[in-house]
Amino acid sequence: MNSYLLHRFDMKLFAVTTPMELEMVFNWHFMKNYLGVEQLEDGRHGASVKLDNGKTTQVRGDQKIKYLGLGTWQLLEE
Repeated sequence: MNSYLLHRFDMKLFAVTTPMELEMVFNWHFMKNYLGVEQLEDGRHGASVKLDNGKTTQVRGDQKIKYLGLGTWQLLEE
């Protein structure tokens, strides 16, 4: 089976998740290029996410984020 098909997923709009949960489902290439989530140098301690205002911010690996579509996210208060 084509490995591209194994890593092709859809993310539902307004889904609430964490970078660590995303890592369990998606590969980092897909996360970076399609979901706007990039792993930080220190691995599981966090990620860099693209916000709906066009800026990028760092979040902890267990911080809740909401998917807004087109690779943009909203930070949720804890």
